[in-house]
Amino acid sequence: MLEVAEGAGHDPFGTRIWLVPGHCDPTVNLYDAYVCVRGGVVEAVWQIEARGLSR
Repeated sequence: MLEVAEGAGHDPFGTRIWLVPGHCDPTVNLYDAYVCVRGGVVEAVWQIEARGLSR
C-alpha cells in the first residue's frame, strides 16, 4: 500500500513510480501474480516472472 501524507505533494494519477521495497518476501515466487487493488477494485494483475524458480 502506498500512502501519501496529508498536505504532501503528489504526482498525478497514472504517474510511474520506482518502488524499492525494504523487504522481499521469499515466498513471492510461490504465486502466479500480484493482484493490484485500489478502492476495492482490481486495477491490474502483475505476473510473477520468478514463479517456480529456485537456486
